[in-house]
Amino acid sequence: MPEVFRFFGFSFFFYSKEHEPVHVHVE
Repeated sequence: MPEVFRFFGFSFFFYSKEHEPVHVHVE
């Protein structure tokens, strides 16, 4: 599961895969 951080009302999703760079998705 991705790590979810809540910061000032925003949800940050960090996806880390071995063969891909880190993807950050903000809602």
